[in-house]
Amino acid sequence: LRLGGRVVEAGAFPIGIDYEDFAQRAEDEEVGRRVEKLREQLGDRQVLLGVDRLDYSKGLIERLRGYEQALENNEELHENVVLFQLLVPSRENVPEYRKLKRRFDRMVGRINGRFSTVDWQPVHYLYNSVSPQELSALYRMASVALVTSLRDGMNLVSKEYCASQVDADGVLVLSKFAGSRNQLGDEAVLVNPYDTDETAEAIGRAVFMDSDERRRRMNLLRDNVADTDVFWWAERFLDAMYDQDETVQHVAPAETMSLTGERAGSRSG
Repeated sequence: LRLGGRVVEAGAFPIGIDYEDFAQRAEDEEVGRRVEKLREQLGDRQVLLGVDRLDYSKGLIERLRGYEQALENNEELHENVVLFQLLVPSRENVPEYRKLKRRFDRMVGRINGRFSTVDWQPVHYLYNSVSPQELSALYRMASVALVTSLRDGMNLVSKEYCASQVDADGVLVLSKFAGSRNQLGDEAVLVNPYDTDETAEAIGRAVFMDSDERRRRMNLLRDNVADTDVFWWAERFLDAMYDQDETVQHVAPAETMSLTGERAGSRSG
């Protein structure tokens, strides 16, 4: 791009996570014990997991609507699934965020009031931050991760979940409007979070997916996240910076400035 008398090279550099850190922590004995405690609390059911900041862009209300519709459409889900939502506090002094929290609380109450039985509560949620070990236990335990952002630049939760799925038995339900869709969309169950029926259908599809298909998809997702980790991202970014001088010399006049601040063509050799 020619900008203000110089050439700027633009590129897409999708950030990754420290895959090995998440994978190794998920296999830790302490995390394993936390997984067992969570299973004791939630019962022998498939756990649908949401991990989000309290933010309107995350599609929290739309997610609950989709889950409610899934329960309404399919009685086989009753007492066999639990939605566990980890909601991390954010901007609590902003009126719109407090309003969103109240809406979320009301919807959770409505769903639990409508479908709960003596032995089963369909929605559990924690409004707090958790330790890395607790987060890893949630990721490892969850049969399905619901990443239903209305708009997200990347969404690293989707990648953290895959890295933590050391048993490779989970399903990623991923919004079509999350940036990570471009990398993970082939093996995730994609969904338009604005479409309640589509979200409900995606939840049912994920829950009832057979074990072989789960493992095939999750192993491919984990390979993808491992291959494009944060170190891959850093190397690509730095390589692009180092290669930029050559690009500028090829496309720009001699007096054009490079990103390093030197005039293109000014170096000897």
